[in-house]
Amino acid sequence: MCSIIAQLGLDFQIDCVEFSTSVHERFRNFACALYELNDLGDKNGGVVIGKYDYEKNQLVEIDRCTGPGVYQLIWVGDDRILTANSDGSLRLAAQTRTDVWHWFSSVPISNCTILSVLSRNEMNFVASDATGYVHIVSLDEADLQLEKSWLAHKHSGYFKSACEVWSLAKDPNSYHILYTGGEDGLLKLWDCRIQLLEAELVSGFHQAGVVCIRPNQQRSHILVTSGYDDLLALWDIRNMQQCIDFIDLNSAAWTIRWDNENDQMRLLCACLSEGIAEIGVENESTLKLTRKDQRFGANLVYGCDWLCAKDNTIIFCTFKSKSIYLAKFKD
Repeated sequence: MCSIIAQLGLDFQIDCVEFSTSVHERFRNFACALYELNDLGDKNGGVVIGKYDYEKNQLVEIDRCTGPGVYQLIWVGDDRILTANSDGSLRLAAQTRTDVWHWFSSVPISNCTILSVLSRNEMNFVASDATGYVHIVSLDEADLQLEKSWLAHKHSGYFKSACEVWSLAKDPNSYHILYTGGEDGLLKLWDCRIQLLEAELVSGFHQAGVVCIRPNQQRSHILVTSGYDDLLALWDIRNMQQCIDFIDLNSAAWTIRWDNENDQMRLLCACLSEGIAEIGVENESTLKLTRKDQRFGANLVYGCDWLCAKDNTIIFCTFKSKSIYLAKFKD
């Protein structure tokens, strides 16, 4: 179970929340993605930038940009944000001074929804869309430019309908290696140095769409994936023929965050209808459910992040109840 420290209610449904890597003495910034489908079928939303005030124990909204729905966002360094938008665009925001943000114009990347975005470094990004394509994009000052695109996932069979690409990850050992996860249930590895016609590796372990791929930055041979089959799988990237271990979470882990502060290996998972879960990784070989709070599952928990893993404080967002929570796992 978690004890709630602070709560911030918003007027849009929330599908992603992430802390900035920069930690100030009195506060820490976060950003959350807003997405809502209205009665006319329009996808609306935007981004809220906020901060957690350590002294007041409050989550505070400091800026907002509304427009198309935002499926995912990432921090680029300490003071920029890149968003994946429902109108097929990417958008960059930059902090100009404390609590003041500048929003650059959206840049069209695809003719359909951008579902995921990944930073390879602060000048190069990867985005995926709802028709199976993956796009590599470069940043020149504030100008985003499309470098290349390829069809990464497609449904098999006679009717080859569009296949959404839900998840992206980069290999910690190689700038050129990317992982993609699709609605088709496939996990794929791509080498961007060669012609991108076929994946270098394809795994069909998951029996439903692959929703999250998360390498471990400290133990760079370790990778976890999650899918709509409710399974969380542990992999050694040196041998991807089969996973090392897997665990059934009873709901898809839409967001996974490694604990990068402690020696022990563990994961924080936003498990949609099952709420928040902590998963321990023993001896790089065994997944074990160590903590779980199901109270918020009815409102769908899509996003989560660590505030301070050393003292078990976390942030997570609920989709239906439109709220962000700062909480602490009870010992």
